[in-house]
Amino acid sequence: MISYMHVISKDPNFVIAEVEMIWLEESKKKDYITSAVKKTLVPMNKFVGMAKSVQEGDVFSVIHNDGRIVRVIEKDIEATKKMAALKKEVVVA
Repeated sequence: MISYMHVISKDPNFVIAEVEMIWLEESKKKDYITSAVKKTLVPMNKFVGMAKSVQEGDVFSVIHNDGRIVRVIEKDIEATKKMAALKKEVVVA
């Protein structure tokens, strides 16, 4: 399944992330906050060519099997901005 993954925290070897349990295209039509997610531990070696740029709060498109990351595809700048705005809305509201 291809979905969004939101990085919650990062250390040198792993990130803790939330993986949406819906298809990426379906997610683009709704708010991430309302989606079912699974927390997962992702080794940094899954971020091929982008491990040094991974930040807390980043959103990536990933291939996963029931929340277990098979491959990190790419960072999604637009989804990262949308997530930050949604989280800010929730905190303010």
